[in-house]
Amino acid sequence: MKRYFVVFLILIGCWIMFTGATSPDELVVGVGASIAVTFMSARFTFPRKEELKVLQGVVAFIRYSVRLVLEEIKAHARMTLIILRGEEKESFIKIKRPTHHELVNLLVYNGITLTPGTIVVRCDDDSAIVHVASPELKKQVGKKYVDALRW
Repeated sequence: MKRYFVVFLILIGCWIMFTGATSPDELVVGVGASIAVTFMSARFTFPRKEELKVLQGVVAFIRYSVRLVLEEIKAHARMTLIILRGEEKESFIKIKRPTHHELVNLLVYNGITLTPGTIVVRCDDDSAIVHVASPELKKQVGKKYVDALRW
């Protein structure tokens, strides 16, 4: 109940500050609106444990996405240097399935395919075949994406 009261005080404070309410009728409307919003937003203000797990998943996805973008920028720069130096030596490698979750594996394989100089050619239940354009890429294919999931 104390949490509800704190939210109510914040809302009524904002109401008074933004409207400049001084008359009793404006304050009554403000109190009513603040009470209504306090109880309507209680689910979002005070999440249950199950909702916290979803929130943790969203945070993990955002962290993964940021890491993916950073790794992609580095990969583009690296691949540009490989092409300019003429160091391309194509080959195929087989990597193990990163996790037991199909969606997570899809994200990892998609990240590999987005990386310049690599593409996932085939996916099986326990592994994937990846085409790489450089021996330098061969050493780290997939590893950075799996590491990003644990980041």
